[in-house]
Amino acid sequence: MVINTDGSVSRTYPPPTRELLDSIKIIVEHAIGYNPSRGDSVTVQHVQFDRTSEHSEEDAAVRRQRQVQQIVLYSLIGVAALLVAFIAFRLISREIERRRRLREEELARQHQAMREAALRSAEEEGTDVEMSVEERARLEMQENAVNMAREHPEDVAALIRTWMMEE
Repeated sequence: MVINTDGSVSRTYPPPTRELLDSIKIIVEHAIGYNPSRGDSVTVQHVQFDRTSEHSEEDAAVRRQRQVQQIVLYSLIGVAALLVAFIAFRLISREIERRRRLREEELARQHQAMREAALRSAEEEGTDVEMSVEERARLEMQENAVNMAREHPEDVAALIRTWMMEE
């Protein structure tokens, strides 16, 4: 189907051939009981009918169909763009969160290292260092975690995997 620039369908009308007209004439003569001795005559002529209203309806249907196709196409493109934007947003926000977490962990490690260095220097100087109950519990828990990691590395790895899967 060829579409013109105005949205109508390009049509060509092939007139009937002379052989077709002659065969129609023979069919009509046999159907009416043609008798040339009585003076009967049969004439078959080609007349093209005006079908502009039918064609305009078909053209309107074709235009509607093309509009629906374009709307569906643009809708799919829009949904795909939204999906890509959503995925990009999620990836970027996860990366920002990961970097923030790494920065916080690094700061916590630095603070812990500074506390431990201060405690060691105080112990080396022989100064009586008083730790709060929370600091002692934290230090004891940290030592237990380090010892557990040395003695049972598989269990610690499984625990860390579980934590990571929960996040």
